[in-house]
Amino acid sequence: MNDDVEIVKGNVEETCSPCEKGTTNLLIGGGFAVIGGTLVTTVGFVCPVCTIATPLFLGMGAVQRFKYLKNKSKK
Repeated sequence: MNDDVEIVKGNVEETCSPCEKGTTNLLIGGGFAVIGGTLVTTVGFVCPVCTIATPLFLGMGAVQRFKYLKNKSKK
């Protein structure tokens, strides 16, 4: 068995997953924001998990998106 990693050169769009582009984290952060906003308007309290997770995922997604666009513009 050969456990070497094969490096495939090609188009960045084809080899890059949505998670590496930051799309997944941005969508998760947006989902937490919607859930938190809905809870505030309907029940009147803020979910502590939503308060922590929303900026965490949005920030992580924004950083990943920035890195992806920066690397894409270099090529």
